[in-house]
Amino acid sequence: MNADLLKAERELARGNPDEASVHAWNALATIKPEELGRLLQVAQELDDRLLIHEIEGRSLPIDELEAKAERERLRPVFFLLAFVLVWIAWALQATH
Repeated sequence: MNADLLKAERELARGNPDEASVHAWNALATIKPEELGRLLQVAQELDDRLLIHEIEGRSLPIDELEAKAERERLRPVFFLLAFVLVWIAWALQATH
């Protein structure tokens, strides 16, 4: 989790847009691709057009980022399912 992004969100929630803007710009230097959507939300709430432009220039479209995050979240489920299917096939072979 990007510490500067967390600080930006916290300052925005506290009603300190100037402080939030400083942290948001700092976050841009070290942000992970999967966190760009959250940083974009902060930039939009700050109505910082330059920051929005920078984020959009560095990122895939947000829909693609969300799809990638969804695939990464489902990957362990697929591995577990594959393991269970192999185990069932092995168990059926062992009984015959």
